[in-house]
Amino acid sequence: MLSCFAAYLAKSVRPCTISVYLSAVRNLHIEMGYADPLPESLLLKRVMKGINRCHGTAVVTVRLPITMPLLRSLIDTCRTTALLSAGDKLVYQAAMLCAFFGFLRCAELINLKRGGVKFISGRLQLFLATSKTDPCGKGVTITVGPATPPYCAVRALLLFLVRRQSRDPDDMLFVLSNGAALTRSSFAATVRLLLPTCGVTNLQNYSGHSFRIGAATTAALAGVSDSTIRVAGRWQSDACLRYIRTSDTAKAELAARMSSAAMPYL
Repeated sequence: MLSCFAAYLAKSVRPCTISVYLSAVRNLHIEMGYADPLPESLLLKRVMKGINRCHGTAVVTVRLPITMPLLRSLIDTCRTTALLSAGDKLVYQAAMLCAFFGFLRCAELINLKRGGVKFISGRLQLFLATSKTDPCGKGVTITVGPATPPYCAVRALLLFLVRRQSRDPDDMLFVLSNGAALTRSSFAATVRLLLPTCGVTNLQNYSGHSFRIGAATTAALAGVSDSTIRVAGRWQSDACLRYIRTSDTAKAELAARMSSAAMPYL
């Protein structure tokens, strides 16, 4: 029966989605006191193997990091471009800098509220009402320190708020000149709009999440420990290591560094 179910699903969904559906069936059986239907099903395993062969390997788009040099170029471009209004320039500068220095997920960035922003002792505090690692919605407050202007999230957000002049704590934080709240798609689209001026051509490899990846990569290159990066990005495991990108130059220099390392004979 499960083999027929998997074969039917294969007409419309990918193998990974079929596995999720089968896991749901398995959990329902166990909760109702029945035997686990999956481990001993040799036929189902063969059907899934055939489905995987038919579908092939999915092409995964590699998301590239927006590291500090590219972030500087993006901010400079955003400040001078004629493609954005004066108000929207402030929105996107503040959003990009907060996304980077706050290690923010895209969903966390666009769901920030005006009441979740505080400036204390020259630092910026952002309250994240919900996030991927906070399923219960308890909320978490992150702190972003000052940096060198104009690449400072604290200063950029302050300048944006002075222009916006919103005091309603329930208002969305990032609102464009047309009154629409910043969305994942509008943020990513504007970043891709600015990237060609920065010399970037492979636009499909960049998204709103590239700021979070770039923050982890930049921190690692600056010598920040893995444990500190993990805390800053609110990762609950060593998954943050997947976000750290190593350049081809660094990889090429690895052999020379290894061969010249002073180590005892073992």
